[in-house]
Amino acid sequence: MAQGITVVELGGGIASAWCGRIFAGAGADVVFCESEDGSALRGAHPLLGNGRSALFEYLGMYKASAVLTDSEVDRLIETADIVIDEVDVEAGNGPDQVAERAEHFRRLNPRIVAVSCGPFGLTGPYADRRSSALVDWAMSGYAAITGEPDREPLQGGGPWCSYVSGLTAAVGGMAALRTADQTGRGQLVDVSTMDAMAALHQWTVILATHQGVRKRRAGNRHAESYHPLGILPCKDGAVAIAASSPAQWEGFCIAMDMPELLTDERFVSGADRFDNADELDAIILPLLLEMEQLEIVRLLQDHNVPTSPVLDPLSIKDDEQLAARGFWQFLPHLGDSVTAPSVPIRGAVAPKGRPRAPGLGEDTGSILANLVRADASEPAWVHPAQVSSVLPLEGIRVVELSIAWAGPLTGRLCADLGADVIRIEHRDSRGTRQASQGRSEGRPEDWQWGELPPPAFRGGIFPDADPGERPWNRGGPFNKFQRNKRSLCLDLKDESGKEIFRKLLAEADVLLDNYRPRALDRLGFDFETVTAINPRIVRLSMSGYGSTGPYRDRGSWGPILEAHTGLASVTGYEDGGPMKQGAALPDGIGGLTGAWALLDALREREHEGKSIYLNLSQFESYLSIGGEFMVAASAAGVPPVRRGNRSPVAVPQGVYPCRGDDAWIAITVQSDQAWEGLIKVIDREMLSDPNLRLEADRRRKNVTIDAEISDWTRTRDAQQIAAQLQEVGVAAGPVLSNLELVVNPHLRARNMIVPIEHPDVGRREFPGFPIQLSETPVRSFRAAPTLGQHNEAILQELLGYSGDEVAAHFAAGVVSDSPTG
Repeated sequence: MAQGITVVELGGGIASAWCGRIFAGAGADVVFCESEDGSALRGAHPLLGNGRSALFEYLGMYKASAVLTDSEVDRLIETADIVIDEVDVEAGNGPDQVAERAEHFRRLNPRIVAVSCGPFGLTGPYADRRSSALVDWAMSGYAAITGEPDREPLQGGGPWCSYVSGLTAAVGGMAALRTADQTGRGQLVDVSTMDAMAALHQWTVILATHQGVRKRRAGNRHAESYHPLGILPCKDGAVAIAASSPAQWEGFCIAMDMPELLTDERFVSGADRFDNADELDAIILPLLLEMEQLEIVRLLQDHNVPTSPVLDPLSIKDDEQLAARGFWQFLPHLGDSVTAPSVPIRGAVAPKGRPRAPGLGEDTGSILANLVRADASEPAWVHPAQVSSVLPLEGIRVVELSIAWAGPLTGRLCADLGADVIRIEHRDSRGTRQASQGRSEGRPEDWQWGELPPPAFRGGIFPDADPGERPWNRGGPFNKFQRNKRSLCLDLKDESGKEIFRKLLAEADVLLDNYRPRALDRLGFDFETVTAINPRIVRLSMSGYGSTGPYRDRGSWGPILEAHTGLASVTGYEDGGPMKQGAALPDGIGGLTGAWALLDALREREHEGKSIYLNLSQFESYLSIGGEFMVAASAAGVPPVRRGNRSPVAVPQGVYPCRGDDAWIAITVQSDQAWEGLIKVIDREMLSDPNLRLEADRRRKNVTIDAEISDWTRTRDAQQIAAQLQEVGVAAGPVLSNLELVVNPHLRARNMIVPIEHPDVGRREFPGFPIQLSETPVRSFRAAPTLGQHNEAILQELLGYSGDEVAAHFAAGVVSDSPTG
């Protein structure tokens, strides 16, 4: 659907390459401009047997490659829609250079959208710092909560922070392009990896701002509030199980023929089960260890308990759901069996380019020929641009039916960008608002700030651990994901409620849901019915596995998808097994992908004037960020190994203990020059050995070097060490806890921690908006709605109901503003 868009990709990192790949995968013309020596990505790990980079082969799919002079790049910019650049201090491409280049391009073409990716963005106290995949994980707050509680924090198994940054940048680029289409005026889009990852935390930040609680590592358990929700061993490997809600827990106990657990006081709530997880595991693990993966998955899914096998990047290739949906793109130039992820959205236009990465400069001739033709025509930007601060999605109405947080995140991103997002809620709906209902009123008398509340008060993350008189309006996670939206509390099972919904759909641009596909069909709102009501509506279905295929009706939670994709298998200690992330990253990836898909589809609808059905799979969305592992595994016939915190190219790299409570620092020595900087700061005789100057020599002494560094760091402050090492050219950063994230000076300088006033909560801080738009900045954050807060306004002002009709609907329970009872 991005057909007709021309993108110039200049950056040489993963974030900018993934941003470009997203556009290319949707049909845009993407030109990757390289030097005569080629992009560094062409030699990036993992490498295939023929020496090619699996990473580049994946990120370069569908693109063109051109080797151009600066003046030729300028001419290309004059007719382009988007240019993507990336800050890389290590490569000499600092924030000042990227900003100056963006300004130069905007003078050449006032309509162009200049997108900048980078570890820390173009502004803020860390803008000039070096980073690495490990440092990204550390400073985003994810490493601190991933891994075992009695061991060092863990990075994710791949450079997925950069993928998140690139996806966030693609959302920003498409939003800014929408404004450019309307006004003729482009803008600068500044996305920081640290911002993007901080914005994607599940409830880590809320724990800090609402209760002062430090989130801790819990291994393969899902900390604080739920169990079982994570990875558990079985007879032939491991499975991921999500028996967290009351209904799921009941289904689990019935399926496992252990109904007595339902009345066991130790296991009443998810938080009770987490607090007593050792006792519960002693009961259930012997049963699981006698059963095979597929047996467990079928049994529990039949009882509506989200469950999946823990696969790896090789075994995922044979997954029947992906085969049924035609997800894999074959790469015959690399071998008959080599495959890569394609596009996680059905209903989108197929990519235009070759289904492979280009050779260096392969398309230079055709690009130059096109420039000659373009010189003879009038550029679109010669017409006067309009100055406008209108947000990109102002005037768009989104009707949202969603649970958990992938769907709500898509809706919130649209709302932040100016859309009128109307959230449809049932008075007794499940999801995050249900989790926000305490079992009793009032705060525990002995609770103190910073302490984890007792189980009865834990799930909602209430401010000051107090459910209050209306707990359904006070839950931290709900209020985080629903800001800037309106709430219509409506019974869709009632015929009058359905009629109200039909009238609302007639006034909408988008219908968004992340329910299982059968849910809306059963209510009588399949796509054919919806388009009969509104022939121009964009319908986004973003369920766990997509709306087609044998798994279409399966339940899924983030940890389930993480395990099923095979990406949990590459995260973990070198001497251990698969490890889940400390927060459910698949939900966040799904939410971002949904936002990009909607922006793209709205652009297509405005060109074509007809309805669009988007069938998005969160399973495929998450799998897409690990494509290089699938390419490498299918080529070699073996799955990748777990590396812990080490790197295949940088030595040393690790997470080292520091002074303080669970304090650590992440260090990556990316070159022999950086090694010289490290040993100047860490003045140790062993490290100064001239036989360690080269990377190959250091790799042989890796364990000894790590021990020496750890001995030096453990008595020092992580922040101070990071500053010292950055001064001498070493990528380093503290492993930030959630308590440190919310006071971090860089995040605060970039407005990533923002206060919001709520009528039932008061003033609390939440994550901000992770995309800096120079001309249409997102600065307004309206509190999440109370239940049914906008019933009257929507029914009367938008749909034309009279006051008496609204009162009658209230009396009949069709609309409500409080739960039953």
